[in-house]
Amino acid sequence: MSFKMFIPSRIQTNKEKITILRAGIFWVNRRASEKFFKGFKRVLLYWDEERKVIGFKPVNNEKNSYSLSRVKTRKDINISGMAFLKYNGISYKKTRNFEPTWNEKEKLVEIQLK
Repeated sequence: MSFKMFIPSRIQTNKEKITILRAGIFWVNRRASEKFFKGFKRVLLYWDEERKVIGFKPVNNEKNSYSLSRVKTRKDINISGMAFLKYNGISYKKTRNFEPTWNEKEKLVEIQLK
């Protein structure tokens, strides 16, 4: 037999994940969506240059916020982040996954880029 089976590199996980996609989009998986963004419609984006941390503050109707795009049949979220990433010089040429954490003091979700 000359066929070789393809095994995708994407790994299913039960952990919360936020991914920066090559299209300049933040993809929030179902677990992170339900844990951090349930009941919210929008998000404010923050950048901590010193720590190399992106912050996502869940909001509903704040000025300068980004829409949390949801597909009705799924529980994950997309956030258009290309302008934010370009402005802050954050590379999105390669898809990267991050485990988000909750910053209680600032009331936002963080991903560490280091």
